[in-house]
Amino acid sequence: AGLKRTNSTNKEQLAEMMVGRSVLLNVNKSKSTKCKSIFKVSNLKVRDELDVLRVKGVDFEIHEGEILGLAGVTGNGQTELLEALSGIKKVESGEVRLFNEKISDNNNFLNPKELKERGLAHVPEDRQRMGLITNFKATENLIFGYHHKYPFSKSSVMMEDKILSYSEKAMKEYDVRPISPNLLTSNFSGGNQQKLILSRELDKNPKVLLVGQPTRGVDIGAIEFIHQRLIDM
Repeated sequence: AGLKRTNSTNKEQLAEMMVGRSVLLNVNKSKSTKCKSIFKVSNLKVRDELDVLRVKGVDFEIHEGEILGLAGVTGNGQTELLEALSGIKKVESGEVRLFNEKISDNNNFLNPKELKERGLAHVPEDRQRMGLITNFKATENLIFGYHHKYPFSKSSVMMEDKILSYSEKAMKEYDVRPISPNLLTSNFSGGNQQKLILSRELDKNPKVLLVGQPTRGVDIGAIEFIHQRLIDM
């Protein structure tokens, strides 16, 4: 903390005062080359819970190593689009393809578990409502969606020692503070809750990652960390 005159400071100095260290406001990234197509959306239309058409004929294609960002005013269909792409919501028309396999149209769609098996991970925009169970421990939230797999479980028995060891390693790698795997998730800050979700999904090396509002409600230091992790995928 401290005092600065507005005409004698800049955003870099203010960011350093907030988090106690220098913060990179520009993310370092190498120039990408166009690779094969891995995710394609064609003429997608999706309705919300009130039967209002929110997604109106969206088309886009994503190639390996590419990041595609969608920006817009909240309530303009981003939520419905993300839920449709991640297998939560059925589409009205159009189709979604993952590695040229149709994963969603107006007749059928794969659920989130089936999509995980195919290499698609999802970081939801509302971390507390859809990404975490906040009255569960960090260890439990770190393995959700993967808890039925080895090394977390074997013959339907949860491997507590391996889960604890994995959780400690993940929390250190993603700078989750405090490193207290048995702490209830509700006791972590918003930024650290977001890091728990990112750790869970990125650690499995997904082929496609869907992320909604990755830095909503987190401090500037966590924003820097999250941006760099997404670039490093």
